[in-house]
Amino acid sequence: MGNYVLKCPACGQVTEDPHAAMCPVCREKSLLQTVYEKKQIDVTEDPGVFMFRDWLPVRSQIPTRACPVVFRSENFAKELGLKDVLFGFTGYYPERNAFAVSGTFEELSALTVLAGLQDARGSSSSVMKPLVVASAGNAGRAFAELSELGLPVVIIVPETALPAVRVTNSGKNVRLITVKGDYADAAAVAERFSSAAGAVPEGGGRNVAHRDGAGTVFLRGTLTAGRIPDIYIQAAGSGAGCIAAREAALRLIGDGRFGDRLPEIHAVQNEPFTPLKSAWENDHETVLPEDMNDAENMIRMTYAQALTDRLPFYAQSGGFRDSLRECGGKVHSVTEKEAKIAMSLWQFYENCDLDPAAAAALAALIKGIEDGSIDPEKKIFLNLTGGGYDPIKEDFSLRYIRPEASVLPDYDFNDDPEGLLKWKNTAG
Repeated sequence: MGNYVLKCPACGQVTEDPHAAMCPVCREKSLLQTVYEKKQIDVTEDPGVFMFRDWLPVRSQIPTRACPVVFRSENFAKELGLKDVLFGFTGYYPERNAFAVSGTFEELSALTVLAGLQDARGSSSSVMKPLVVASAGNAGRAFAELSELGLPVVIIVPETALPAVRVTNSGKNVRLITVKGDYADAAAVAERFSSAAGAVPEGGGRNVAHRDGAGTVFLRGTLTAGRIPDIYIQAAGSGAGCIAAREAALRLIGDGRFGDRLPEIHAVQNEPFTPLKSAWENDHETVLPEDMNDAENMIRMTYAQALTDRLPFYAQSGGFRDSLRECGGKVHSVTEKEAKIAMSLWQFYENCDLDPAAAAALAALIKGIEDGSIDPEKKIFLNLTGGGYDPIKEDFSLRYIRPEASVLPDYDFNDDPEGLLKWKNTAG
């Protein structure tokens, strides 16, 4: 690309291949990180999230109004007795100039990933291999929303996430598969589909474009405050968002204008499914089966389905465990009731609904202030990762994507009884 290289945090291997998914030495044991040529960031006048293009691994732009917004909710902060708290919000909240019509910060990642694919495609043939996205719902919705750009997208989600996949446009380039299982099952089907179809796997948190797009929330929060926050709070499923925040913080320290200390990372999970919390508090080197006892039932009972990842980026070099070790902090957990109470408070003070994962993060802030695990005297930045679903329904006509097939987790692409591989070279 010219403006960055990829570096392995474990062995230091550097590659200029912008499409590398893993270190050729360490393989899946590490998460590659972007090292940008430009060490001091300048916010540009490019549209939406591309205002942070100095630290995004792309050359292309996509017309968009979606970007993270950061603001102080003075009355809410006063209610909690907080002296210095900023809220980052990525969703649909026109009163706060938030226009991500998918309602989720996954739209930031989707925009960055798709811009990178435009870079790679260049002037090649209009017959394109599809992008394959595995999702618990939010990422799938974000990529579906952007499918009007012309790239065919195959989205694979658990059956329970079907109501989450809707668009404000025609969705003409989307193919949707549902899986009779959870997110990890959908991810496994997506991996096998990509291999069988010769398609392009999006990669989720392993994709540097995905993480750096998500990391723009932390960039905007820091640039708004003028310095790196003392405490950063975010809901965590795979842990990729927290990893992205730490990577953004390291770049900001290297910039030299925003402080020299990493923030405490306070990750949040939703009870009863809390594998990151269990693994972290028990000092496990990886997430063990005992951290996910009765996972199927626990996932089914979890309010914030976006946080139900059985295969988080925990043990990899540069992953969630390393991020918390380097930054300090903790993993909180909240109940569905606590998340819904937090949601009600936010709607009272801000007149805007929240995604369940964002409500869980807000609940952790409230709970942390009450039990003393979060210091109200410190500079706090809370990343609210989605919301605004009610005004989206008011302002847009929504189209729900009809699944073309519902498959079992062990679906055999060699036999392919549903004919799913027919999509491998077509754009709708």
